[in-house]
Amino acid sequence: MKLFVYGTLTEKDRMMRLLDVSEAYLGTPIKSHVTGYTKYDESATKLPYPVVLPDGKGRVNGVMWNGLTAWDIQQLDHYEGVASGLYERIAARVTVREAGRFC
Repeated sequence: MKLFVYGTLTEKDRMMRLLDVSEAYLGTPIKSHVTGYTKYDESATKLPYPVVLPDGKGRVNGVMWNGLTAWDIQQLDHYEGVASGLYERIAARVTVREAGRFC
């Protein structure tokens, strides 16, 4: 499975700890972005984490992780607080930058 992330989950070390996996398993994150959304930092939201909301015009930079399992996604959903309503994972069109070009 593929997962676009924009906050703390862009950090390889954090991902390795959360999923209890090796660097080889996790692979290299791919720089990417989504359009039509804006990222608000902690100072704008008064929350202790960044928030991304649809606005139809913004751009949010992040990374794409590839090869994640359903169990990996479940662990990350738990970390993000999906069950408590703090976070909602959605399907979105992601633009990936590879070898100097956008795909």
